[in-house]
Amino acid sequence: MLGACGMQKCHQEALKKNRVSLAKQLVLKELMEHLIEKDVITEAMMEMIQGKSGSFSQNIEFLNLLPKRGPKAFSAFCEALQETKQQHLVEMLLSTIPSHSNGNARLNSGYEEKLPFPISESGISQKRPRWQLAEPMEHSLDDGDGPHYPQVKRCTLEFYHEHEHMEMHKELENFSKLPVHRDVDSCIVSLLSHGIEGGVYGVDGKLLQLQEIFRLFDNANCPRLQNKPKMFFIQACRGDETDRGVDQIDGNERADSPGCEESDANKKENPKLRLPTCSDMICGYACLRGTAAMRNTKRGSWYVEALTSVFAEDSRKTHVADMLVKVNGMIKHREGHAPGTEFHRCKEMSEYCSTLCRDLYLFPGINSVI
Repeated sequence: MLGACGMQKCHQEALKKNRVSLAKQLVLKELMEHLIEKDVITEAMMEMIQGKSGSFSQNIEFLNLLPKRGPKAFSAFCEALQETKQQHLVEMLLSTIPSHSNGNARLNSGYEEKLPFPISESGISQKRPRWQLAEPMEHSLDDGDGPHYPQVKRCTLEFYHEHEHMEMHKELENFSKLPVHRDVDSCIVSLLSHGIEGGVYGVDGKLLQLQEIFRLFDNANCPRLQNKPKMFFIQACRGDETDRGVDQIDGNERADSPGCEESDANKKENPKLRLPTCSDMICGYACLRGTAAMRNTKRGSWYVEALTSVFAEDSRKTHVADMLVKVNGMIKHREGHAPGTEFHRCKEMSEYCSTLCRDLYLFPGINSVI
């Protein structure tokens, strides 16, 4: 089945399902040169894409354009990924195309032979998927405007209010309203996803703002957790710049800045206790604003690994803020090892922000052995 722009529907769905991963991992520069040779995009389109700020934004612009480039665009894209040593993205895309897709969705025989397929642990080659790209007569090689679309029909107000929030937001909202919060001492929310500054992506590729998450648990919207510590740990990128790191200069000089403290004059006690809208929260981030979060391909996220290691060892005697300082120290001294890639000797720096009003101890249990 062809989509409105000539691309096979199953290929459009594969691009959509893998949109976030592609936006994070695509290396476009050489890839676009190959696609110009294959008449999939024009030089004007490449200049338009390169005009976007940052690799993530460029990748998003490219992914918005690709489905409009006709029925051959998907196979040409996969070939270009092969030619630019991005085979893992081809395998990711093909793995999400349903095996029951009809003949029109199979890879053409010329391209199929070029694709290596994974080997099972037994050493026996797995059966090749039966996908093939058909080459119907209609084409849509426009300059990016695409064909005329029918008028979009609007949803009802009732439908909007019922479905306006994505699943992650709804789950967090339901969690924030649990009656059990009245009887607990604290609350922890961990989010592991792709992201940008100020937001994280759901599995549907939609962005959920962090401030929306924090708002669900503030003193106004979650009264059962008033005056109780709320901990948030965010494993997600906050931008697309990789911290390349710098060489340390010898020397122990340190710039100290004096501090000052002011007290309220003639302060009168308010007979009714009031709280700020947001308090008693501490939030740890895997990386600094504008930078990417790193992960080890075998052990996973640098930040989560450091976080779990420190908490497992020190929560018996150390409060949370001090443990996050130790996590920062571990992340500071770690660097990437990937010779020949942009990630070799790259760095990451975690951080946390806090409105906690007291030291927070987790008390993981009491050792009865003396």
